[in-house]
Amino acid sequence: MTCVTTVSYTIFVNGKPTRPFDARRGVRQGGPLSPYLFVLAMEYLTRILKTLKEKPDLNYHPRCETLHIVQLSFADDLLLFCRGDVVSINYYMGVQVFPQAPYLSGRLQLIKSVLFAIQSFWSQIFPLPKNIIQGIEIICKRFLWTGETENRAKALVAWKQLSWPKSAGGLNITYILIWNRDALIKHLWNINKKKDCLWIQWIHTYYIKQQKILGTTKYLNEANIGIEEVMNMQEYSIRFVYDKLRGELPKVEWKRLICNNISSPKWIFNLYLAILGRLYTRDRLMGWGIAICSDCSLCGRATESHDHLFFKCNYSTVIWRKLLQWLGITRDVQGWNDKIQ
Repeated sequence: MTCVTTVSYTIFVNGKPTRPFDARRGVRQGGPLSPYLFVLAMEYLTRILKTLKEKPDLNYHPRCETLHIVQLSFADDLLLFCRGDVVSINYYMGVQVFPQAPYLSGRLQLIKSVLFAIQSFWSQIFPLPKNIIQGIEIICKRFLWTGETENRAKALVAWKQLSWPKSAGGLNITYILIWNRDALIKHLWNINKKKDCLWIQWIHTYYIKQQKILGTTKYLNEANIGIEEVMNMQEYSIRFVYDKLRGELPKVEWKRLICNNISSPKWIFNLYLAILGRLYTRDRLMGWGIAICSDCSLCGRATESHDHLFFKCNYSTVIWRKLLQWLGITRDVQGWNDKIQ
């Protein structure tokens, strides 16, 4: 991984190279190392997919059964073959690239990068009906909290709060309703501004005919953005308009604990739930009507709550004192609210 995390670039200006600068996002597309990494990843994935041949319930595609073909790779394309029944498709969906199923933080990343991307194309063209948006969010919510799309579970954090920025106490999940409106405004902006494109010229010639279609959208009024302000943009900023549509949100005092945290995503997610007081502590489970002993699982002397488990428990207090002593900090162990401020 050293080759990936220590990438640097240099630019030729008037035939002379500039000083090298680091690539903060690692290897980029077109880099000399990218094809090598892609081949390694595809080789590993191909070997995993080939194990599907050992599944007795897998139904091959009618034209692939004789040669036992389940996948083909060509350049950067991957083709998967099977009969279109639920059992066979579930085998492909259930292939575990990692030894264990993804934790909450892994599911969150899949929602941001995969599930959201599925509807992203249509969101940029059509106004999505509310029942479609609600259906997409239900699938995402169930997958986040249960790892499935059919099972239901009590959500630890409201979905709307998860769509807030991290500085406001959320996890920056894209709010589909606002994203859809933002993408439509960009689509209208393209039609108004990019008149050098042939398809836009055709639309102006036969449909728009010198009308200002941006004046017909109500979304700009909701974002408190004037038409002239949008028309004067040299480049449309989706982030700028998205933040305007979402509105200003107050920042939380503990934002520095979540934002720009280089720890493991799993620990950051656990910390986020702990700060909000949403972990499965015994006092919360009893509040949900679950018959369970409320005593602390460590000391057994008090009710297990967030504040007790992390700070007031004898075991936690000893750990905090040794940690503060190791760091050279001389002060008493504080409570949960004092720590996160």
